[in-house]
Formats: sequence, C-alpha cells, structure tokens
Amino acid sequence: MQISVNNQTIEINEEMTVTALVKAQNLNTQAIAVAVNQHIIHRENWPEYHFSSGDKVDIVTVVAGG
Repeated sequence: MQISVNNQTIEINEEMTVTALVKAQNLNTQAIAVAVNQHIIHRENWPEYHFSSGDKVDIVTVVAGG
C-alpha cells in the first residue's frame, strides 16, 4: 500500500507500524515527532499504530538552537 511521508509517496506493507517506519527511515527516535493526517501520534502508541492506504505522514525533527 502507498502512504505519503513528508510529501514523498512510498510503498509499505500493511503491517508496518510507526516504530517500524521510523526505524526504516534511520531516524533518531528521541528527536522526532510523527503526525498522521495532521494528528500527532504519541510515542507510546507507535508500536501499535498501523497505517491506512493514502495516509499522509509528517515526520518532524526537533532541532535545538537559539
């Protein structure tokens, strides 16, 4: 099935969770936030949250600065 991640369409399997997607993207899990269809998915729900075809996923990296 296809989902959009940061405006890029990717193909994933139907069993993929947010945790699996983040790992597949090689992202630092401590420094990101994930929203699906403009709704934040809380970190404790990542292992159970499964995507639906056509979902729009935004992964935002937290950057420290001043």
